[in-house]
Amino acid sequence: SIAALFGSLVKIASSFGKILDDIGNTFGVLASDNQFSNQLTSATVEATKLGFGIQDVSNTVAALSSEFGISLNNATDLTNTILDTAKATGLSVDESTKLFGTLISLGKVTQDTAENFVESTAQLARQNQVAPQAVLKDIASSSEAIAKFSNASAENIAEAAVQARTLGLNLDSTTKIADAL
Repeated sequence: SIAALFGSLVKIASSFGKILDDIGNTFGVLASDNQFSNQLTSATVEATKLGFGIQDVSNTVAALSSEFGISLNNATDLTNTILDTAKATGLSVDESTKLFGTLISLGKVTQDTAENFVESTAQLARQNQVAPQAVLKDIASSSEAIAKFSNASAENIAEAAVQARTLGLNLDSTTKIADAL
């Protein structure tokens, strides 16, 4: 019926208005940049399919930009990969954001390489009978340790994180032990 169609249109317009309000609240004057707003809106539509919302998208973009120096466009492009990883691994959105931010900014790797790193690290953890979520959380929270060994390959970092977990330790602990030697 026409009333149902009109009700649906009002609901969609209201939802879109909320998205624009949230973008404005998080990014201020940048919300008036149509390209950026459209990019965030598109990312939000994709995020909704994963069970996330505009706040998750906005927080992820803001964190990548402010904490890791990733451009707003690249941060927005990364958002759905980060949210998908959070969903697949059981990491929180913040942990997944830190994981990718750390890998991309300190590890000097691309989005695809970071995504492959996360997948291979999870597989390596499972092969060593260690919880992948614990290893990925450890890497996400160990940016200082990773920075110290930034010339180590991503593979070496993954192996070190898995081995630390098999010993009941984390990367930060093993870095402190190595520094003390």
